[in-house]
Amino acid sequence: MDQRKLKQRYNTRDKFTVEDRATGRLIGLLVNLSLEGARLITKTAPRVGHIYSCRFELPHSILAREKVEFDAECRWTRENPDQGYHESGYLLTNISQIDQEIISYLILRCVIDEWSNPSGEPATNPPTMVTKQQG
Repeated sequence: MDQRKLKQRYNTRDKFTVEDRATGRLIGLLVNLSLEGARLITKTAPRVGHIYSCRFELPHSILAREKVEFDAECRWTRENPDQGYHESGYLLTNISQIDQEIISYLILRCVIDEWSNPSGEPATNPPTMVTKQQG
């Protein structure tokens, strides 16, 4: 069975730059994600089986957080010589509950965009989450 993509992934609405948590060095650009995995575009080929310590900054505060942190094990990589980059798939590990909830929120935004705008163009006025006040 193909281990590269076990769950549906969602194209990210925002451009997230993934960095090494320890050094701040650029790892790659997040292309899509699921609760279990992600696909990145990188300038050089990552090592399959290597676990990367990752973070990406959020475009705005979500659940009082400014960034998402996790470890990611590279499961596969392939070169795209026509475009001059590598694509690689990762299994997300060592991720906090709150960062999982933030990823769930980002995925929900992707689903809402796809549902409300099937043409594939980003929504110009994306919906916002509203909480009901108890009175």
